[in-house]
Amino acid sequence: ISRIGYAVSVDGVHWNRMREPVLVPSDELDARGAEDPRVTALEGRFYMTYTAYGNIYEGSVLPIHAGGGGVTPMIAVSDNLVSWQRVGSIVRGEDNKDHVLFPRKINGRYVALHRRPPQIWLAESDDLATWPEAHMRPIFGPRPDGAGWDEKRVGGNGVPIETEHGWLMLYHAYDHPHVYRLGVALL
Repeated sequence: ISRIGYAVSVDGVHWNRMREPVLVPSDELDARGAEDPRVTALEGRFYMTYTAYGNIYEGSVLPIHAGGGGVTPMIAVSDNLVSWQRVGSIVRGEDNKDHVLFPRKINGRYVALHRRPPQIWLAESDDLATWPEAHMRPIFGPRPDGAGWDEKRVGGNGVPIETEHGWLMLYHAYDHPHVYRLGVALL
């Protein structure tokens, strides 16, 4: 069962780790773990997107061997990076992960990237708790016809970086032999 911890370093080599995790599984939604955190500083607070691995999927308990244990993109908020309050999920009822928040609101809304296999999607929310389907759209996916290293599935990595030319994002992908690689896209 995975948990999310907290560590600090002065030099990037020697680390001090808290003895207890800062985010632990709390219910059936994340009964098998919380992992893959990405933290965004936004308007004086910290927002962590993370993946919850649970024993429920769309409200019903399914055995793990029968495809249960849904993968849910979650959001939590903190003022100090140690105490986290769960806000909710971007989507439910589908395996979805590789999500991250943009470091500022765009047109007054929170904006996130997430992966509906095999594509990366953009989602918008007024309050971080509700992410209307009408405010979601795919932004890019694998290259078609075996045309490249990212031909099978793509997913977002860290927080997008705003530049004078647009948003720079790192992403990962894999091909049909299942070899993962890292890429860069300008949105």
